[in-house]
Amino acid sequence: MIQISDLIPAPGALSDKAADARLTALRAALPAGDYTAIEDDLLPYAERIDQAGQKIGSGAEIARISELMTLAQFGAASVGAVIARVCDDADAEPVAEALLVARFLVEVVLAAPGYPALLPGNLLKEHHVDRENASWPDIEPVCRDLLVRASEAIHRSDALDIRISSPPLRKLLTRHRMETLRQIARLDKRDPQAIGARLTGFDRAMISLKLFLRLRGAS
Repeated sequence: MIQISDLIPAPGALSDKAADARLTALRAALPAGDYTAIEDDLLPYAERIDQAGQKIGSGAEIARISELMTLAQFGAASVGAVIARVCDDADAEPVAEALLVARFLVEVVLAAPGYPALLPGNLLKEHHVDRENASWPDIEPVCRDLLVRASEAIHRSDALDIRISSPPLRKLLTRHRMETLRQIARLDKRDPQAIGARLTGFDRAMISLKLFLRLRGAS
């Protein structure tokens, strides 16, 4: 099952130690719903992330793609906003939000065979797929639609005329963008449960190398 809190970067992902500590505190607080250690500016986002997580955890079936996108905006985009805020770069929120929405849609695809409740009912109906028996390759066109929407979210973030002023945030979001695009390509016409559907350690190492070269060239 997808956990919205899993979209929060893992400890150590940000080179800004203070920002990283705030993210770590948020991730730790979400399961218990105890926000006493969370600063006031992050509380609204924590509540949205928690509510989105509860919606997913309830097992309620998503009826339409618009409902899934609303869930993405409510939960995943809130994670993006939090990441920008802890880096003291509120202007970059729209970029972070769009990238996290894209990642959420990719995670829905990866979870689809085992957790079809999140697949929009109108798309299943359009492609003549029974949710109760949803399996690969029947769900391939539904997954393809979600991956297209994930790509579009990334392209929208690219089109935003926003300069990310925080170097740690810029590095984190650049890596996030690269990993998400590679994961989208990896899932093209591939069973999400198949061996090799998810990025490997080699993939991440290559992305790290490309990221290092890109940032060095920009410096």
